[in-house]
Amino acid sequence: MRLVAAWLLLVVFLQVTGVRAESSAAPPLQFEYSSAATLSGVSGDFVQVSARVTNVGGQALSDVTVYLSMFNTVDKTPVDLEDWSAQKAINFQGLPAGQSQAIDLSIHLVNPGEYSLVLVGYVPSADTPTISRATFLHVEARKNLNPGNILVVALGTPLALAIVLRIAPARRRVAQ
Repeated sequence: MRLVAAWLLLVVFLQVTGVRAESSAAPPLQFEYSSAATLSGVSGDFVQVSARVTNVGGQALSDVTVYLSMFNTVDKTPVDLEDWSAQKAINFQGLPAGQSQAIDLSIHLVNPGEYSLVLVGYVPSADTPTISRATFLHVEARKNLNPGNILVVALGTPLALAIVLRIAPARRRVAQ
């Protein structure tokens, strides 16, 4: 009986003081992509991820942050977006109820592979973020006939050597 009374007292205390005993729900955000469900490109290119975030709740949200998260689906590892020169987050100071905001993120494709992208919406008043459906990204390796700009050296050195060897004997003949 004492345990039940203590529990009830704790619940009443938490209600009166405003401390939440349970986690709040996820923010009422909804994502809708305007870009394709599968994106592709070649290393070195840029791709655009376009979407709309909508406040589907009944109240305005303040300080909404939307950020991109990438995952390598082959290696099963997260991707560090600093290497990809991606805009990591977009912040909205307010998003009124029922209103949408466009999101455009440009991603510089660095490494070839298969990736999964999601948008994550965070509002400080909610304990759980909202996560979009996944968009897939296929990056092909760039075919380069001159990797490391070595072609000039590889072709130029023998050519320069041939010219020097051809001119040197000719100078000796003229000097005699």
